[in-house]
Amino acid sequence: MLSSTSRFTAFLLSLCLLSAQSAVASEALQLTAPPWPPMVNPEDPREGLASEIVIAAFTVVDQQVELKTNPWRRVLWLARHQQVDGLVGIWHADAREEFLLFSDPYYQSHITAAYHKDRPLSGGEAQDLKGLRVGARQGAHYAGIFTGNPEIERITASTDLNMLHMLAAGRLEAAVGDRLILQSIIDNDPELADRLVLRDEDLIVVPIHFAMVKARDNAHKQVKAFNRGLSIIRDSGERDAIIDRYR
Repeated sequence: MLSSTSRFTAFLLSLCLLSAQSAVASEALQLTAPPWPPMVNPEDPREGLASEIVIAAFTVVDQQVELKTNPWRRVLWLARHQQVDGLVGIWHADAREEFLLFSDPYYQSHITAAYHKDRPLSGGEAQDLKGLRVGARQGAHYAGIFTGNPEIERITASTDLNMLHMLAAGRLEAAVGDRLILQSIIDNDPELADRLVLRDEDLIVVPIHFAMVKARDNAHKQVKAFNRGLSIIRDSGERDAIIDRYR
């Protein structure tokens, strides 16, 4: 039977262990992103291309992260109201610098146009979309496509999937989005695969970043840590291996 001194010592050790576990848990960065297959995919054990790269970059610098998906508007609300530490995948925009600190880009998003097989598009540039009803995902700026081209009628859809179904139904004449994402959606939907194709040409190429909420005390430190980790997994070939798994 343990003496009172031994029991007290065991109790103190238990408290220390619990405190240590709590400290480790509290150090994990709380990240969020919208469901964005195959970039961010909560239904995929790998979690998605963007998620894998961000997690891998932080892992090699011994930083834990926890990722929860939320609708896009909720993601921005959480960031603006400092309810999360950072965002997994986001495009740079001047207006977002007000509340976000951006990392080095870790992936290049190739933006192309989808069209109906029975109604092919002419030309391969953004200006060739003038006069057309063109779908775009809510929250995606595509400045190089719509800015300066007021003759393009932009129709916003809540998701890329909804946008492509609008295109297949004839409610749009074209739809723009990330090539990898659009092709993944089309390949996994027999109705869309039978009706839609993607242009061979890219309209624009947009870098994807990790971003920390600027108001966080450790924002600059964590962005530097991510950039260091990203450099490591680039040099080792791990980042390219992750990307290749989704092609």
